Amino acid sequence: MTQDAIAAIRNAARNLAEEALATHSDMVGIPANAQTADGYAQTVNCIAQALSGVADEVGKVTVPESYLRECWGENLEHAQDYLSLGEFAPRQIVTARLAGESDRVGLHFTNNYDLYWGPKKERAGSVAQIMALKALRSSGVRLKRSVFLTATPDAYIGGEPGAGYVAAVGIGRSDRVIAGSLGGPGIITIGYKGLVWAKISIRGKAAHGARAHEGRNAIEAMMWVQSRIMEIRKEYSTRACPVAIEPAEASAPSITMCRIAGNLGSGFVAPDCALYVDRRVNPGETVAQVRAELESLVADARKQTGFEVTLSIPHAVEPSYTSAESDLCRSLARNLETATSRASRTVVWSHYLGLHYFTEAWQSEAIAYTPGRIGHEKVNVEPEDDDFDMGQLVPTIEALAVTAYEQANRKE
Repeated sequence: MTQDAIAAIRNAARNLAEEALATHSDMVGIPANAQTADGYAQTVNCIAQALSGVADEVGKVTVPESYLRECWGENLEHAQDYLSLGEFAPRQIVTARLAGESDRVGLHFTNNYDLYWGPKKERAGSVAQIMALKALRSSGVRLKRSVFLTATPDAYIGGEPGAGYVAAVGIGRSDRVIAGSLGGPGIITIGYKGLVWAKISIRGKAAHGARAHEGRNAIEAMMWVQSRIMEIRKEYSTRACPVAIEPAEASAPSITMCRIAGNLGSGFVAPDCALYVDRRVNPGETVAQVRAELESLVADARKQTGFEVTLSIPHAVEPSYTSAESDLCRSLARNLETATSRASRTVVWSHYLGLHYFTEAWQSEAIAYTPGRIGHEKVNVEPEDDDFDMGQLVPTIEALAVTAYEQANRKE
């Protein structure tokens, strides 16, 4: 690696300012709804077009319907307890390779193209990665290893057919991954909590309200479970997390009752009740440990209530964590400081997107950075929340491109 090469990359990135803004403007106008797949095909075509003439290889990978059915069930039955999906729709992943002297991938850029937090700031992450490849190409620098890029769907409905599929089948596999989501200017995401979305079900016996003694009320039995969960929440509050979580108020493991349904459409004694629980998994914990805790809760519920109580886990995500002292994080932080003239901080979030697929399946160093602030302070996002400082785009392109160069040319 030479300083002349790095200077050439920085200069190339700065020369892309006008094109980057135009590409961003083109992409912002395209919808991409994960529930319906509305706009997915148009988004894929736009990203592929932006990469044409930049990467040595550009492709579109169609996620097999058999894989979708494996994730969600033959009739979406696996998804119905945590996703708003009404039908299967085609899913495609855009791939691009900037070839190095070796086919080995020195760095894998990835970003989801479905939208939730606002197109201006979310599209900025994708554009920055695309333009980083273009800066590398136009600078003419030598790459020992290849640099890869994937644009994936469905991050906001779990990510299995997107980043999950990329990791599962090894598309552009690398031990270094940078995602273009989570965080914002001056914030490098190095990890997040995991999730266990659990469904606790109780079966009782229906009876007329006038003869309640002949029934077994599942709703009343569920009250014991709810009371026990409140006790568990207090127990969790004393558990220390090995890393700082943002926001600090979410540092302890959490267990939250998010939905309850029982005897819908009937006025009789409830023969059934289901409670949906959101359990956030701290770094240092595992999904297996949480599953065991929930199974213990259900076993106690059977014993205490005398009812049939069952547990299912429709969706689970391991926590993800990459050290701030990792080579990849230090490389990006150094280059961001040079490009933006300010130091970045590292964050482990209480919420998740797709890094866990790469840390778990590939054992990669996996971090995220985007020039558009992706916040999770609001559940319902309004158009006025989609604010983005365009001045952050070019410095991000510069930092990503130089980081990719360093990773592609690093020593073994």
